[in-house]
Amino acid sequence: MSEEAKVREISGLTPTISIEQKTVAHNPRSTVGTITEIYDFYRLLFLSLGTRMCPNDGTPMTKKSHTEVIKYIQSLKNGTRIGICAQIRHNFGSSEELRDFVGQKGFVRYMVDNRVYNLSDELPKAIIDPWIIVDRVEIDTADSTQLDRLSQSISTAFEHGEDVVGIYQFSDQKVNSKKQKDFMEVFSRAFRCPNCGYVPPELTLSHFSFNSPSGACSTCHGLGSLLSFNEASVIDTDKTIEDGAVLPWGQDSYYHFVLTGACKAHKIPVDIVYNKLKKEHKELILNGSDQKLSLSTPQMQKPWNARYPGIIPYLNRVYHDPETSEALHEKIDPFVVATTCQECLGYRVGEPARNVLVD
Repeated sequence: MSEEAKVREISGLTPTISIEQKTVAHNPRSTVGTITEIYDFYRLLFLSLGTRMCPNDGTPMTKKSHTEVIKYIQSLKNGTRIGICAQIRHNFGSSEELRDFVGQKGFVRYMVDNRVYNLSDELPKAIIDPWIIVDRVEIDTADSTQLDRLSQSISTAFEHGEDVVGIYQFSDQKVNSKKQKDFMEVFSRAFRCPNCGYVPPELTLSHFSFNSPSGACSTCHGLGSLLSFNEASVIDTDKTIEDGAVLPWGQDSYYHFVLTGACKAHKIPVDIVYNKLKKEHKELILNGSDQKLSLSTPQMQKPWNARYPGIIPYLNRVYHDPETSEALHEKIDPFVVATTCQECLGYRVGEPARNVLVD
């Protein structure tokens, strides 16, 4: 056996992370965090302590256990009347369908827009925020049997509410109010948005790694940026179209003739410097048009129909095409620029991880 510790407590020591120095690799997937492995601690931090947010409306998503729901009910004042409710996540064509749905489940009361209805009552005019009332209970701490009843009702509500339970508080003042949403406490035993019902996937450490297929942004594949082309990189704004304003296309190239034909068809002057053209004309030059044009070149006198693809879509397609020749790549490489990925905004990871926040 080990010797007994000679101290009972040590306090006041500054937390320390030991980092092993490694040779720096010039790799776009390597950062200070990944090289020093501090990023592993960040991933664990966000997985363990992060708050999941709904990507649709930014609502925090938490999950509560069966025991936590019971503790909440027990924290209410003695004599409080509550309804244990199951959320309804079905779409109904009419109020009759909603009423029949509740009856088929074996219940006699339901709530729509925070108003209670019996199956025999007049139907609600509109279906807004429907709930099944599984049980109604008046809190009585002296009743030893009430805990079992609460536990069973909560289990039933979780089952019929697709893991979402609402605890509704009744009082004369609240019943007469038209809007009583503040008195419904909602619990979910799975991560789920209480507003829109969004259910996120289960997260693991790999979801927080931009070097993992399951964690990387699906658009930039974990790089945080995309290699593409923009107006500044492919256009000489001080030149005219006929003088070669579109830099990657020489004046004797096929696409230069296609561009010239498109300009003629859309009445875009080719003898005015680019920066003085109209905004819509610049847009067509950059991003193309679906209109098929009748074109001809000095080498091919017979006209043919072709669509002008736009300089930027054309270059993006050619650059990312694995069949593109090395010679063509070398020709267009000088015009490539790195732009921040608009999907992840440079954060590199996918949507589930981006919606986990640490206060």
